Amino acid sequence: MFLKRRELLILKSLMLADKGIRISYLTNKFKVSERMIRYDIDNINYFLKSINAFIDKDRNGNFILNIKEEDIAKLKEEINNFAVTDVYLTEEDRFNYIIIKLLTANNPITISSIAEELYVSRSSLNKTMKKVYEWFDEQGIDVISKTNYGILLNCSENKWRKAVIKLSNNKEHRGYFYSLLHKASNDSDDNYLNPTNYILPLYKEALFDEEDLYKIIDSISYLEDLLETKFDDSSYVSLLIHLAIAMKRLKKGNKILMSDEQLEQLKNEDEYSVSKSFAKYLNTIFDIDIPDEEIGYITIHLMGARRFFILANDDKELREVVIKIIDNVQKILNKSIDNKYIDDLIKDLTVHLKPAISRLKNSLMIENPILGTIKGKYMDIFSAVEKSCFIIKEKYYIENIPDDEIAYITMHIGASLEKSRVIKSKKIKAITMCASGLGTSKMLSSRIQREFPMIEIIGEISIFDASRYRKADVIISTIDTYIKTEIPIIRVTPLLDNKDIKKIEDFLDIKRVVPNYEILGDLDNKIDIIVKAAKDNSTDLDEIKFKDDLYKILINNNNTGEEILPMLSELIDEKRISFYDAKNWEDAVREAGRLLVNTKCAKNGYVDKMVDTVKELGSYIVITKGIALPHARPEDGALKVAMSLVILNNPINFGNKNNDPVKAVFGLCAVDNHTHLRALSDLGKFAVNEDNFSTLVSLKSKKEISKYIKQICEESDKNE
Repeated sequence: MFLKRRELLILKSLMLADKGIRISYLTNKFKVSERMIRYDIDNINYFLKSINAFIDKDRNGNFILNIKEEDIAKLKEEINNFAVTDVYLTEEDRFNYIIIKLLTANNPITISSIAEELYVSRSSLNKTMKKVYEWFDEQGIDVISKTNYGILLNCSENKWRKAVIKLSNNKEHRGYFYSLLHKASNDSDDNYLNPTNYILPLYKEALFDEEDLYKIIDSISYLEDLLETKFDDSSYVSLLIHLAIAMKRLKKGNKILMSDEQLEQLKNEDEYSVSKSFAKYLNTIFDIDIPDEEIGYITIHLMGARRFFILANDDKELREVVIKIIDNVQKILNKSIDNKYIDDLIKDLTVHLKPAISRLKNSLMIENPILGTIKGKYMDIFSAVEKSCFIIKEKYYIENIPDDEIAYITMHIGASLEKSRVIKSKKIKAITMCASGLGTSKMLSSRIQREFPMIEIIGEISIFDASRYRKADVIISTIDTYIKTEIPIIRVTPLLDNKDIKKIEDFLDIKRVVPNYEILGDLDNKIDIIVKAAKDNSTDLDEIKFKDDLYKILINNNNTGEEILPMLSELIDEKRISFYDAKNWEDAVREAGRLLVNTKCAKNGYVDKMVDTVKELGSYIVITKGIALPHARPEDGALKVAMSLVILNNPINFGNKNNDPVKAVFGLCAVDNHTHLRALSDLGKFAVNEDNFSTLVSLKSKKEISKYIKQICEESDKNE
């Protein structure tokens, strides 16, 4: 007996629920009828017979799991022991399954055997196999495929390990390691963070020895003592993965290579002597000789790791670089960071950049999980940081700085810019918990303080400290976790969207500082009425300048002195909506810009700058599947904050392989780096909800589109 994917998800939801689950919740979550849910419940109950458990209904008619306390462990074991063929696998599951099988194969594997293991036909694997070949090609690994022979990988040990690390950066796989850290540090029985990953058992059994992982966790504690420091969670997990792979491969006699020149350079670093002592310690634990090359790669990880308690004040040279970057960013943005925050920013950014520069010199990549969001929401700051990175390149002879690293710097500087506008309060004490490091924590903290002046952020912690921390009223976390702690935990996203704000409001029974949007109503119409009245009483009125000044006054102030951020529906007028046959991506962007220019929201040159921005920074403007958000800088000709919408009659490719083709182009005209943020948040309701987006692009008139956008914007968060 086995369960389908949806049935297993329903069962796990019931296991985790504190109270009964409504059938309407399940139908909405899985997009199926009530009858299908009832069929699923029947199948689950048939499965639960062997465990003396069953799904019942409470007095309100909600589903509950009826199981004895002593049988819970048995049920968890049954679920964790599900073979990969016991459940329906998604396309992504099949992809990961095949990648793991090929990485661990000693002999050729046939597609027929893979299809048989996955309970699918050979033809249904064609699409998946194409992605598999492309993935290995990106890693520089040759896939040898011959008729009557099968498939086998041909690559060096270095490339093999790089591929495994790439696979391990999968969110679900890294979640497994985070769960290990929590289990090791809190003696918890919880052994997974996300209970819906069916590839995980194969992944960890094929590539790692779980017993060794706990030894490595203890060993890293010894390493932290040697360094007199603590790694942040993300760097800790990266080092754990690297060491786990290395130990297993060394046991099999697979050694990694490094050039003599690079190794000699690393031997001059302080971290090398620490790595050498650590290697001797590993030798006593695993009874394995650690070659110099392995010590070299451990050194690179230590140099590139982000640590919590590093004192970087003695690095005067790097501090000067940081000060120059901050000054240049402020100059580009024409904004100043408050003096009371500048010292902390210099210190934090120096701490961040010290390992970052080592990563860049050694081509050690780091992934920023919210890179796309940073680019979309904080484009002005990101662009200013990117232009300021020449200071790092010239000083340290670095040719290229990836966007992921630029985004982390953006988060530090952006957090200080946000703080400079925050009114502080001390009513509720909170701490933030993030896995992505200090930059994420700082950005989250500043967003919380801006939206909730009554919340005081008293610190940022890692997952290790969560169960022992008792100084706060609440933990606000960006980590998916089931940690048990005396302090309640609120799970949010790093940039705190509207849904997160509502969650904090409900949980803490408070209200964010919000403007009264009804004061302005339809901004364009009101401004037009005022301009017409002024023209009737003046013969030499500069209409464009007057309208611009008036718009800025109304958009930045209300009768309480609070900032007003307009909704998406207020920025997209029917005059700025079109249905268009675009020749290519540039033509589509120019149409979006033309609508802004024609309605006197931007100068003519703004359109060219929108196109130039795409050419300069790439197709990141395709923010999600089917949606592009072209824009330029405020000084490039923006007259007032506004947005346009171009519905493409024929979808166009922008060069973004993940999100092409584009069906809707939202042109953005911003007068600063924050007034449009509410509208971008509203845009997210179409970006993350396929039904909303499908309905939007199916509408046939401008009036219908305008009405629908307003309807979605006005929906409460509980109906999102």
